[in-house]
Amino acid sequence: MRLWEMEINIHATNGVFHQTVKHQSEDSQKPWMKKAILGRKLFALGVVTLVAVRIASVVAGFIIVAALGWMSY
Repeated sequence: MRLWEMEINIHATNGVFHQTVKHQSEDSQKPWMKKAILGRKLFALGVVTLVAVRIASVVAGFIIVAALGWMSY
């Protein structure tokens, strides 16, 4: 009996139609926020790279001085 009622509802001319509603996330309302976060990440990456290069140059300087000292001894 229930299947018969459902079939009648499916084929009815004034059937109920449900429309999908697209919900916007909070991020889509603030596109500048993604750009700001990306900018901060790139800036932090640049700072970390700069610090790593400075440390590597100091270590290389110590190695060169030690090698020259050993060779001159």
